[in-house]
Parts: sequence; C-alpha cells; structure tokens
Amino acid sequence: MIDSRNIPLQRLVVEATHPKWAKENLSRPDRIQWPSDPQAWMPLHHEVLHRLPSTLHPLWMLSVTAHFLMCGTPMAMPFLEDVRRWDLLPECVFRSQGSWCLVSVVTVESADPRCGCIIPFMVGTVSPADPVSFWPAWMTKHMDGSALSGIETAFAAARRICCSDLPLFVFPLISPDDDWMVQGRSLGLPMALGAMSVLKKEPLISDVLATGDIEAMDPFRILPVAALAPKIQAAIEASFRLVLIPDTDRNGGKGDSLHRQMPMVGLVGNLNEAWMWATWFSCERESDLMLYQQIIRSQDAKLLVNNCRNIHIELLENLVACNSYPQLSERLVQDRECVETLVDKLGACLSTETFSLKRALAIRRLISRETVFPKMAQLWPTSAFKWAIWNLNLANAIGDNSESRFWQREATTLQNHCRELDPQANSQFINNLCVTLHNAYAFHPDIPEAFRLALDNEERYHHGKVNPVLGALYGTLAQHYGFCGPSYLHDVVRYVGLAQKMFGDGRVNELRQEWVREFAYLVYAFLDVEDFEAAREALWRYLEVRSWSELKSWSAMKPYQRFVTVRYMADRLAMDADETESRIAGHWLKTVHPETASLPEHPHQLIAWNMGRIAWYLDQTDAGADWWEKSLENSTSAEETVFVMALMPLSGLHRIGRFSQKHLALAEAVVQRIRVSQYLNRSHFEPLLHGTLEEAMHLVWNHVQRFFPFSYR
Repeated sequence: MIDSRNIPLQRLVVEATHPKWAKENLSRPDRIQWPSDPQAWMPLHHEVLHRLPSTLHPLWMLSVTAHFLMCGTPMAMPFLEDVRRWDLLPECVFRSQGSWCLVSVVTVESADPRCGCIIPFMVGTVSPADPVSFWPAWMTKHMDGSALSGIETAFAAARRICCSDLPLFVFPLISPDDDWMVQGRSLGLPMALGAMSVLKKEPLISDVLATGDIEAMDPFRILPVAALAPKIQAAIEASFRLVLIPDTDRNGGKGDSLHRQMPMVGLVGNLNEAWMWATWFSCERESDLMLYQQIIRSQDAKLLVNNCRNIHIELLENLVACNSYPQLSERLVQDRECVETLVDKLGACLSTETFSLKRALAIRRLISRETVFPKMAQLWPTSAFKWAIWNLNLANAIGDNSESRFWQREATTLQNHCRELDPQANSQFINNLCVTLHNAYAFHPDIPEAFRLALDNEERYHHGKVNPVLGALYGTLAQHYGFCGPSYLHDVVRYVGLAQKMFGDGRVNELRQEWVREFAYLVYAFLDVEDFEAAREALWRYLEVRSWSELKSWSAMKPYQRFVTVRYMADRLAMDADETESRIAGHWLKTVHPETASLPEHPHQLIAWNMGRIAWYLDQTDAGADWWEKSLENSTSAEETVFVMALMPLSGLHRIGRFSQKHLALAEAVVQRIRVSQYLNRSHFEPLLHGTLEEAMHLVWNHVQRFFPFSYR
C-alpha cells in the first residue's frame, strides 16, 4: 500500500535503506517532491545510489526518467548516461519532446490470485521518425501475449478516437528483474485512457484506477474482466478515489454495494464514457455523469431536452460529439413536444434574467443547422422560426456576422408561414434584424423599414400598460440612437422611458430586470455628452444602490454591471473624478486581476479596455498594459464584431510605448479583416484604412467612441 503523499526526495534518500518503502514510493514519481534546483540533483543522485539496494537502482533511474518526462524538461546528462548504461529505454524516449502521463494498472498476484496489486506505467508519445516497439524489450518477459495484445488494441483505439497517428510508448515503473507478471487484457482500459490523455494533452484526474478489456472496433465497448473483487480491494488499500470497471461486471464488481463509498466505482460501457469519468469525476459531479450515461444509453430525447439546462455544459458538449448522437437528434426532431421544449429552453438561456451564453451555445448544437434543422423547418415551421430567431439572437450576442446572416436568411424563409401564427416571434425577429446592422457597424439614424412596420403594428394593437414585445422594440431603438452619437441623446432618453413603461416601470417582477437594464443605456448616453451627474444617477439606478457606499464588490457584480461601472469610472478619471470615485477605482486596480475578465465574449474585452484606461489615468502604466493585453486577448479570440475591437487596446499599448512587432502584426491583421470582410460596414472605418498604422492608432485612441460605440450592447 502506498502510505504517503508528496514525499520530499530528501526523506526518500534517508530511508532508501528500507527496500519495501523505497520501492513503493519510487514507483510513484508523481508523489515525490523533486528538487527544483539543478545543482541539488547530483549529490542526491549519488546519495540514493549509495543507500539504495542495487536491485532498486534501475527503478530509481526509471522514476527519475518519469519525472523529467512528465515535466517536459530535458534529462540531466549524468542521469541520461546511467539510463543508457542500464539499457532501460530506447533513445527515442529522450530525443522526442513528447507528452507523458502516469497510469496505474491493477492486476492479481501470480502467487495468490485473491490478492490484487497495482503497477504504475508511463505512457507517452515519441517522434514519428523513430519506428520502435510499443515497449522496452525487457517488459515482454513480465507480460503474456494477451496483455501485450491488449496494449496494442488500446493504443489503436486511442489514436482513432483522437485522430492521431503519433507513435505511443509504454514502460512500467518496476525493476526489470522483479518477480512480477501481468496476464490478460484487463490493462486495456487504463492504457487507452493514458494514451488518450497524452494524445489530447488533457490530464486524467488524480487517483483514478481502471480495469477492463477494450473492444477493437468503434464504439470501443469495455468488455468484462476477471478477479474484480481483489482488484477493487487493492484500490481501497491504495486510497484511489475512483475505480472504473466494465458495466457488464456490475454484480461481479459489487458496484451497487460500494456505491457512494470511497473509492467510487464507476460502471462504464465504452471508452467515451470511461474518458468522461476519468477526466471529469468528482463527488459533486457524480449525478451529472450518471445522467450523461443514462441519456447516451437510453437514447431518450425527452430526458435530454428536459435536462439540457441542468446537466453540466461540458457533458452536454461531449454528448453532441458522441457517434450515437445523430440518432438521438433524429428522435428529438420527430417529437413536437421535445422540439417546442428545446426552443423554449434556448430562449430562456438568452433572457435577461436567466442569461447563460455558454449554455446557449451548447444547446444550439443539439440541432445541427445543416442536417436536422431543415427537418425541423419542414415538420414544425413555427418552432423552427423561433429556433432561427434565438440562433440569430445568439449570433448577434457573440458578434458572429456570418452565422447571423445564415439565421437571418432561414428566419426570413419561414417568416411567411409564421407571421400570423406567432406575431410575438415575428417582432423578435424584426428586433434582431436591427441588432444585426449594429454588429456590422452600420449606424444610421434612419430606422429600417421592416422595423418601423413592426413597431407601428405593435403600437396599433397595444392595449394595456405592459407589453414586453413593444418594450424590447423601444429598447432596441434606445440602443440604436445611442450608437448614432451624442446628438441623439433626446431620442435615447425618450425611448428608454417608453421601454421602461412597457416593462411595467419596475412594478412587474418578471420584467423588472428588463426595466433595470434600460438605465444602462442612459448611463452611456449621458457619459457620451459628459453629463456625469446624470450618468451617476442612472448608474446607481442600474446597480440598484443609493450611493457609492452600497456598491457591490467586484466579484458580486455581473459582467454588464462591471462594464458600465468601469466605463463610468474611466470617463470620470479622464475628467477629474471626485475623491470617492478615485478611491474605488484605485482599490480595483490593487485587488482585481486581469484574469477576472478572461473570457472571449462581450463585454469582457471592454471591461479590460476600460480598466486599462483607469490604470492609465491613475499613472499605473504597467497595470494598464496588463489590462490592455487581456482586452487584446479577448478581442482576438472572439468573432468578427468583437475581433475588430482589438484596435482599442492596441491603441492604448501604442500610447504607452508598449507596441511590439507582435502588436504591429495584430493591428495589420485587424485592418485587413475590415478591408476584406463581407459583412462589416467598411465606410464606418474608412479613416483607419488610409495612411499609416501609427496614424490609425492615434485616431482610435482619440476618437474611440466614434469607431466603437458598443457600450450599448
């Protein structure tokens, strides 16, 4: 049993004369605290060789090798020479900068099949230029033919799943002369998981143990193995947190009786299920994994749809990637109730109160736009129209103009079928068409004719004080005029007032968040005309506070709340903020790290941009550079509308003299993107497309609101 964790190497040196203890710990290099100082290695190396029994010298060499391989650093020459002298591993292991991981194989002792034992193995990639065996020659005397065949099958399955042809190599962390033997194909599952880990470069969770044979063909089912009881007992004694066994061995492995104990016994039917458990498991996630398996195995469309807003996003994305998912999506689209529920759940993810962009992006993948959506449109045109609208809304939210145009075309095709059936959906569609123009940087005070007709129609039939559809149209008009600049302040104020009235003036609970959101548009509009008193009052209304003393902490604010607040603070500091506001802004710079804005989605790139401005106005140039680098990273990782916003942080970096060749190349790429884009309004950026990049940087810095009025999103 491994009875220690994180053992200092110095302790291992001192106690190296205890062979059993040393052997157990040398076989787990991931649990040894290796020295970080290169100068400390050689004295320790000589001391270990002096104290350690000679029979364990090869294990010491293999353990050190494993450490260097897992760290991805070249091995020190003295160690490399010793490994070569012992002829433990081929040269390709040391020449290649491959990816490596440690996996544990559980087997039974040859002398007593009632006792399980655990043997650690290293699995990694080597250079394609080195056609070698899968393992060192000395390993074959410790494994029977079926075990070696199991490794070959596992590696072939992993390469096929990962779409990789990289050669794989494996060696055990056991002395070559030890008396040990692995028989049978039960090591196939841990070998496949280790191979997938290094090919995907995604780590397995710590302390996972697996046993099972791998079927050679897709879907790579996990086949039953023998002697599960002693193997699970060995896992318990070695303090493993998770044991994966074949689903067919439920009774033999006593999975039900061990359920919810430590270790957790996961029943897996194929390699995909095993991968999810081995990379994703924690006690808190067990129910999600069980639900994931139930959906995959039952192919129950209703179960999927009813839980698509509950199951973890990562599992939802993995489910769509499964080979069996196309059949499940076919069942889904044939069921009208399932389709209607799914459409509503996507819409809920995009509503103000329950907004979740990541989940919306995952849910939309449940219906392939190329293969499944056409069937939805044929079978259920009204639901398909709503699905297209929500996808248009989603594309607008992430600034994906190509995707936006696709869904605009699809919705337009369906519009004639659905205008009378669902006027609310039709109004939402018209509303999103206006936002599509904004995303293309097409800002003009004239309202599109289709939008005007929809507005007139909604106003004509409006009866009563509350109308969320009309409120949304008025809200879009407030944004629209905000984009058009300070001279349209009166229109912004007017339409914000009309929108808030249609949302019930804050007295309708289910529409309160929509009512509150309109105050943000007022903040930006007042900032644009430098009316800071009015902007502050609108900001407090938006944040639902009465003074700065009630301001929430940074972590407690939602992204859009952070954005409007940092935009206000940056503009105030540019015009000499008061003492309280300067203190708040300075506190943020001291306590908030740029990683808090580390998402490539609106408005995080603008949060970082404005935090950089705050740092600049407070004479903290290094902090400003860090925030602008984060804004640049977020912008260039996003879709087209946000991508071109990279010019803002680039102009800031240029302003403070931190403009490198990398930044120059990025600026050129953004300007070129504007020139060749099929969707962006090139005339809006015309002043930036002529002259030098340096001139463009000055223009953006001095006229940022003219080029990027996206505070209103």
